[in-house]
Amino acid sequence: MYWVLLSALSEWSQTEESRGERLRYTRQYSLLCDRRTVLRTLPPGHCCPVQGELLSAQSASGSLKAVVREASSKGPGRQFLEVWSRTGMTKSIDLTALNQHGKVYEDAQFGSLAWSSCESRVLYVAERRRAKAESLPVLQPTPANGSEGAGPSGMEEQAGREDRSVYREDWGEGLTSKSLPVLCVADVHKGSVSVLQGVPEQVSPGQALWAPGDSGVVFVGWWHEPFRLGLRFCSNRRSAVFCVDLEGNCECLSSDSSAVSSPRLSPDGRSLVYLQGRVFGPHAQCLQLQLFDWQIRRSSLLLDVVSRPTPGQFAGVYDPLLPRRCWAEDSRRLVFSSPSRSRKEVFVVEVGSQRVTRLSDSQCLFFGVQCHIQLQCIVCRVRKCLSPVSPPRRLRVWLLEAPVHRERPDGGQLLLAQLPPLPEGGLPAACGGGGGRGLVGPGRSPARARP
Repeated sequence: MYWVLLSALSEWSQTEESRGERLRYTRQYSLLCDRRTVLRTLPPGHCCPVQGELLSAQSASGSLKAVVREASSKGPGRQFLEVWSRTGMTKSIDLTALNQHGKVYEDAQFGSLAWSSCESRVLYVAERRRAKAESLPVLQPTPANGSEGAGPSGMEEQAGREDRSVYREDWGEGLTSKSLPVLCVADVHKGSVSVLQGVPEQVSPGQALWAPGDSGVVFVGWWHEPFRLGLRFCSNRRSAVFCVDLEGNCECLSSDSSAVSSPRLSPDGRSLVYLQGRVFGPHAQCLQLQLFDWQIRRSSLLLDVVSRPTPGQFAGVYDPLLPRRCWAEDSRRLVFSSPSRSRKEVFVVEVGSQRVTRLSDSQCLFFGVQCHIQLQCIVCRVRKCLSPVSPPRRLRVWLLEAPVHRERPDGGQLLLAQLPPLPEGGLPAACGGGGGRGLVGPGRSPARARP
């Protein structure tokens, strides 16, 4: 029998009333697992505050972690891109000093932070750098005696005065000061930042990720017309999934007359899933789950809108954001959460058969789901229905299949997620335990993705 010790890092927040602010911190967990179940959880470690972190993401190998941090040591509001390894910080790029763009977007609507597969570049979204505001002509009094300095019009222009009469539309309602986002790529070896060209001018890019083979960037583009205001609470805006290569050539991968969100690329790079709804349809409407085949460059319907579900039937997808790590390692299943009546359920959908399996039970309310691809672990934040006043700092863990071991070249053991064929009876029974927001294997740290 194989026993595996899994490390789990969870991120939490709490309100500090005396300071009037919200504190964020991480907590480390350890899970002892065999081939099918979580045997026990070890006592958690001490909580560690996360000071100034806006975004963070881990590379595919788990050896590097990128952090976008805001610090005030060299001036208010300065932003840095830090690269951390297991031995400490290896690189720090002053994004404000480079002046290639404005503030980095850290919100769930536009913000993203993603490593390339070669682990030499980091992708993120930031505000476009604005040109210097045009100066206003200022009237100067004309000398009455016609002395030197009097001109034909008696006017002089003073440079450096901003034109405050120009209205700059932003996305508003939690997205203020966000108006013209751009896609940025940081080279961690050279310490340089470049802005990708080729994004259509009529859309604002966001939710970006690398295309297969790092050949380009996949992103969601929201149209600016008829207006920007209200995107955060109006997910039914016209948008589409685009792909722009590093040469500036842009291609639309989805329908350009729908409202889409949450593109997620499968581990094998062959499939891209995203959510799609009707433009200006109902708010929080039921969404379709679309599957884009990267080889034939065509989209197909994976899950359709459910108009009137029967009791016990899958009610459809209502959550506008898929988990960042929703794909299983075999690229045949993906995990998502969705409201169902007064609850939030957790589901697994099998791509080939389009079969949906519910994982959650009737004893818990689920607030979100994160799936770590490499270990086939699903981590959910839950609250017991029987005790609504209990603190929500509880997590539940599932193992989709039995992990497989293989000898590493260095003689150690590496937990892999090469899964056997799906059984006829469906997925194995879920197992309970403790966990974190991102699960990792021995000697690794988790990638943290914003929900």
